[in-house]
Amino acid sequence: MKKVIVILLLAATLTACRNSSTTSTLSKQHQQPNKTFKSWCEDKLNLPQDIKYTVEVLLEEAGTQDCQKANRKLSQLTELSVDDKQISDLQPVVSLTQLTELKLKSNQISDIKPLSKLTNLTKLYLDSNNISQVKELANLINLTELSLSYNQLSHVKGITNLTKLEYLNLHRNQITDIRPLANLTNLIKLQLSSNQIESIKPLSKLNNLTELIVYQNKINEVKEITNLINLKYLNIGKNNISNVKPLWELTNLIELYINENKISNIETLADLSNLKELGLWKNQISDITPLWQLTNLTKLNIQENKIIDIKALANLTNLTYLNAAGNPIQNKTCPVKPKSICKF
Repeated sequence: MKKVIVILLLAATLTACRNSSTTSTLSKQHQQPNKTFKSWCEDKLNLPQDIKYTVEVLLEEAGTQDCQKANRKLSQLTELSVDDKQISDLQPVVSLTQLTELKLKSNQISDIKPLSKLTNLTKLYLDSNNISQVKELANLINLTELSLSYNQLSHVKGITNLTKLEYLNLHRNQITDIRPLANLTNLIKLQLSSNQIESIKPLSKLNNLTELIVYQNKINEVKEITNLINLKYLNIGKNNISNVKPLWELTNLIELYINENKISNIETLADLSNLKELGLWKNQISDITPLWQLTNLTKLNIQENKIIDIKALANLTNLTYLNAAGNPIQNKTCPVKPKSICKF
């Protein structure tokens, strides 16, 4: 009886080894470098379901089920958009090495390693996926635009080498450390809202920035960005900021949002004469006198503060929107015309 059991165990072990070897071989076959889309297509029936599905999506984009015709058409594309297609495996996409713009938003992608071979890419959009690391993108040094919002990133180490980037969107991730961004001096627009960032000091040398959004983080200080004098749009709302005095140097600002902080003193804002839109809601402001000099303002939101008197705003004749709701204002009369632009 013991001999029979031993023989059965040996047989089972050998079978498992053969299956493992077969699986490994198939896996290697499906990861062949420089494999054309035609090859992926012709091998479709033998592919794992997730890879097969990606091939089918690309065939749909090509508008034909003929592998050769599809290969010819896809190989000529420089831009490809396959948003919201439930793609999870990118291996067949790697065959399209001529791509310069690739949109893969709202899919089920977690592994972006295959993209490392698409070195001609200048624009890459991977929003709303399941991506947790970006080190695989380090080879894509020609990227000028990269969007990774709504993912699961806790760090951005792989982005350090992408020095040609002009636009970077990392909204709604779990990022705490932005030091890898310090070298991206060509950045013009940077979106970092809804993360876990405490310090924006690494951004201090990004002098080409015209738009910076760090809304909803854990930031206490803004002095580190006062040399970003080219900024035209700045959103530092919903943080832990109490002192905005350093912002007086950002005189090119056109839109400024410092709402939902702990700000009480706004004297320094009087120097920002180019402002057209200003968001100050949900702070601890009682005196808005400094705002009378901002005659270019068209939109002003001061709701939910501690403001009693808004007469100082009478000089802001270019206003088209004024929200002062949620304040203990004694005389709720609109200080500018038409009075319909005011909300109390």
